[in-house]
Amino acid sequence: QYATSFIRDINWLWFKVVQNLTPEIENVLILDHGGHAVTYVPLEILEYYNVVGIEKTSSGLFDLHEKGSPLFPLIDVANCLAKRHLESPLIAKAVVNKLLTNFPDFNTKHHHGIVGLGAIGDAITNRLISMGQKLIVFDVNLELTSQYIDHPQVICTNDINALVAGSDLIFGCSGRDITQTSLEQFILSARDKTLVSC
Repeated sequence: QYATSFIRDINWLWFKVVQNLTPEIENVLILDHGGHAVTYVPLEILEYYNVVGIEKTSSGLFDLHEKGSPLFPLIDVANCLAKRHLESPLIAKAVVNKLLTNFPDFNTKHHHGIVGLGAIGDAITNRLISMGQKLIVFDVNLELTSQYIDHPQVICTNDINALVAGSDLIFGCSGRDITQTSLEQFILSARDKTLVSC
């Protein structure tokens, strides 16, 4: 019940913000991660303050497009050049190095699954390809998987259950809980699965 708890906590946070706003405050800046704070802005804040949001994740923006864009400016940090070309490769390197330290058999696994090919998922994919790994990749946006269609080390799928079935190590790079749609596949699997949150 992660999502429910998170929404409850965000609404509690907004309640505390409303309680502590003083008359000299005119502007509210929302620094968000996942689109939750931006989604649940109280009406009284929208009515009486100048609001600007900053969203740092692709999944947060994706959720906002599904729920409807906010009624105030929103800065998209998730797709800025610095995050895509500087931060994401550093995160990919750190994740892979941590795995090499903690999983001695990391390089002997047959397939690794990558869920989500945004900035971080793409960086993880490229890092693992450079190490000679075989991958299964999935993203709800088929345009993102199409760049790997002809790559000899990569299998592209539009079925999350196929990725779960064929992967020993699954890298979560989408900001979403994949067990919501593939829990049965985890239960039925004859092999252990290791989930890596990126």
